[in-house]
Amino acid sequence: MNDSGSIDLKYYFELFLSKWKWISLSAVVLAVVAYLYSSFFITPEYMADTSVYVNNKKTINTATDVAKKEDITTSESLVPTYMSIVKSRTAIQKVLEESRLKYSIGQVKSMITTTAEEETGIFRIYVRNTNPKDAVLLANTIAKVAASETSNYVEGTSASVIDYA
Repeated sequence: MNDSGSIDLKYYFELFLSKWKWISLSAVVLAVVAYLYSSFFITPEYMADTSVYVNNKKTINTATDVAKKEDITTSESLVPTYMSIVKSRTAIQKVLEESRLKYSIGQVKSMITTTAEEETGIFRIYVRNTNPKDAVLLANTIAKVAASETSNYVEGTSASVIDYA
């Protein structure tokens, strides 16, 4: 550094060149440690997702029914109810019976996350699991249960699976 307060880049470049072996060795050691840690201490998690459309009518006759703003608004307002039903103990128990997986209700409940698509009657179900096949099976089974069982709790409505995991 000179007296005028400016930075002498040549000085720092020479300092870097004199220590390049240590800097390179440190980078390699850090990379090896990061690789070993991620390989042996971090369990990979997989996420499967599916999407479900909530309709405020039990059946739709396309020849006579026209989508009205009120229908869309009602469908949108039903989404939080459906998301709660999907995460209920009763629904999860049906999912476990249908999928024949050996998890507890609490374990499955902790794997499930739901989010609503803004200004639509659609919500997404996400399942995180360390086994990718179990994640897909649970997500698809939850979507089927959501589509078939939730209309039993909210009369006059239906749900359809848009995308399977």
